[in-house]
Amino acid sequence: MHEFHINSALELFAYKKHKFYLAYSRSDRLLKHKQSRYFNRTNIINHHPYSVRFEAFELQEEKIVGLGSWDYPIYFDYLPSFRLATVLRFPETYLNQSHDPCAHATCNSNSTCMPLFSSQTPSYYCSCKNGFYGLNCDLFEKGCFDYCSSNSICRPIFRDLSWVNKQPLCICPLDRFGPRCNLRYDHCQSTPCYNNGTCYHTFNPSGLRSFVCRCSKYFHGDFCQNRNSRIRIQVADFPSGKNTLGSVVQYYDVNDINMNLIPRYRQVFHEMPSDFGFDHNLTQVPILAVLRLHNLTSFRYYILHIQPNKTTINITSTPQECPHSTSLVLQNGIPSAFQYHRICRNDSLRVCFYDSIYLCICESDQKQAACFIHDLSLELCNRCVSGDMKMLMSSFVAFLLLMTINFNVYAYKSYSQYQLWRLHATNNEQVAKLIDFSHIAHQHKVNFWSEEFHMDLPIDVTVAPESIESFAKYLSSDELKIKYDIIMKDIGSIIEGQNLIHKVQSSSYYADDFAYDKYHPLEEIHAWIDKMVETYPSLATSFTVGQSYEKREMKGLKISSTKAAVKLDGTPVNAKKAVWWDGGIHAREWISPATNIYIAHALLSNYSVDPTITHIVDQFDYYILPVFNVDGYAYTWTKDRLWRKTRSPTSKPNCFGADPNRNWDYQWCEGGASRDPCDDTYCGSKAFSEIETVQVSKFIGDHRDTIVHYINFHSYSQLWMTPWGYTTKKPAQFKLQDDGSVQAVNALAAVFGTKYIHGNIGATIYVASGNTVDWTSGTANITFSYAVELRDTGEYGFLLPENQIIPTGKETLAGELALLKYIEGHVYA
Repeated sequence: MHEFHINSALELFAYKKHKFYLAYSRSDRLLKHKQSRYFNRTNIINHHPYSVRFEAFELQEEKIVGLGSWDYPIYFDYLPSFRLATVLRFPETYLNQSHDPCAHATCNSNSTCMPLFSSQTPSYYCSCKNGFYGLNCDLFEKGCFDYCSSNSICRPIFRDLSWVNKQPLCICPLDRFGPRCNLRYDHCQSTPCYNNGTCYHTFNPSGLRSFVCRCSKYFHGDFCQNRNSRIRIQVADFPSGKNTLGSVVQYYDVNDINMNLIPRYRQVFHEMPSDFGFDHNLTQVPILAVLRLHNLTSFRYYILHIQPNKTTINITSTPQECPHSTSLVLQNGIPSAFQYHRICRNDSLRVCFYDSIYLCICESDQKQAACFIHDLSLELCNRCVSGDMKMLMSSFVAFLLLMTINFNVYAYKSYSQYQLWRLHATNNEQVAKLIDFSHIAHQHKVNFWSEEFHMDLPIDVTVAPESIESFAKYLSSDELKIKYDIIMKDIGSIIEGQNLIHKVQSSSYYADDFAYDKYHPLEEIHAWIDKMVETYPSLATSFTVGQSYEKREMKGLKISSTKAAVKLDGTPVNAKKAVWWDGGIHAREWISPATNIYIAHALLSNYSVDPTITHIVDQFDYYILPVFNVDGYAYTWTKDRLWRKTRSPTSKPNCFGADPNRNWDYQWCEGGASRDPCDDTYCGSKAFSEIETVQVSKFIGDHRDTIVHYINFHSYSQLWMTPWGYTTKKPAQFKLQDDGSVQAVNALAAVFGTKYIHGNIGATIYVASGNTVDWTSGTANITFSYAVELRDTGEYGFLLPENQIIPTGKETLAGELALLKYIEGHVYA
């Protein structure tokens, strides 16, 4: 029996009633033996051939203690299917006796003596040990030790019972469950369900998890890690909505093959709603909705054309009649779906029209129609929505109109079946062609993760499932002949498997219990800054660089001791120098904010404890901006995990943001950057077009007299780089800068053996103009300016697992302490 075969209920007098549903079969050999032995009813009653044995165990943590057994006789020569009842009692009077029924037991080595509770006098039975069975425990099932966990009790089931697939029965201790007792009851303690999901222990036949998450209505996924798509529609100043007694909204997807409209969701209202919509976990956001309004005598239809990633759409300021196709002039006077595109070309003012089969919408910029097969009846049977309980059963006979509508569509981008490829270029010609292709890669749904383009270094790209075949042909063409390896076969499963989408809770919740081995959304990082200021008031203060395009605060942490800095000879200096670190300039590089946070906390928590850290904190002021690109970083938590740029609008309506590391006013957009707003390396419409780069450059410019060291943390590739990026040439102070890099990478490698490459950006990866460290070095005159690419070298790339946060932080701290000691020797000489 499994635990799910037992139902218990608490009754009067504290008795517990259990229903046992026993599945059994009879052996032909045993049946013949019993039939030959028992010929009359008296023998059957006195020597019953069948009995049911109930064994009692005390379940403890990690082990099971056998207590005893009851034998329940069956007074038939067969096993009945009707109800039998008995009461199982622990014989308290017997338990208090000094006589041990097992003192003179004759159990063999394959069994253990146990008290028999159902006997009127002290008696015993021989309970078979793990794996043994039979009347004398002389039969052995070796599968027990392969199937049940070591701390469980195994009972072989050797009869042909299909519901157990002939597997043995495992009796589990308190802390384990599942058919094999290999699952533990401790997984929910680690709160594996995100976004306020509720964790329940359960058996999963796949054996991958011992719990399930019940999600709130706004999230879905195995761990409630995926935010549901959200459609919100706000209707403003719509005259036809007045005097409405009932309304119905039907949302549709489109079958791209036969152009049928597929119903997805329906809503019913008693009046014209001013704000409506729904949350859903559909893989595709509905693209069309039909709104039907009813008054006492008639109804009207309106089309809602839903476009993902658009926040506002104004189709027309005045609802326009959507006429029947017969009122339109068609070639030869024949209404035909194949000629509908000609209608739009001849009359671009037509926005929509219909016939008895098709519903068509014209795109005014393309002057062609999208026509969908649609059941225009839109029936709503058995629903009463109007005040007079009138049933809505009308057919489509009225005008079809468009209306002015504002809406938001929130959908987390899926990377299901996206692949990560590693390209191996073997000559400079191949490298040059890949660089050229990288600027148009987005058009082919290919995205370059690597920023280094060298024939001796691998180049990582992501490929959308629909581009896999065509991109493979391109790489193998005579023009390229580039070999590649598939590093990740399904990026979407990696994202979900690592549980990278965490619960976004209130700031106060995480402030007191901040996990340094976890990634955190922007709100929690800002709350952490406030907590550091509260916890270390003599060392920490917060500062604000400014606001982002979406009005988010660009919040940083300043660490400064009251002790004066000193020169190498011990004499005080007039003005303490400063250090600037930032991360998250590219939104998807989550390890960079996490590393900034780890290092900052290490400086604060070890001050006055660790002499090296105490000294280095006393010598410099530290400005730490954990997240530079706050809008983009927030977007990676709510919409697109692999988003890179800012979120400002561009000249192309469907392309957002610029690369904030190509937007600085130093050799802006001269090379290694794109002028295409849809490209990941888009340099912006002009230098400092992005408010974020303007705010940071102003702050650094205001402190240029004190800041002597700048690090722009990135991922991935394990590189410690110096200017220049706009050219392969080295600056005049390159040796001074690179010697500092050597100090850093050597100290870093001494921690876990992680190897970093050092050199100037243009020569180490490739030319990238308008970058941050070129400006801090060339304009702000911060000599010790570095761009650091953190772990790893491509196994996980931007999806670095959380178990690497602490190691990355520890080794980077060691490298930075060595570099600061080197810088100290030059600025305080």
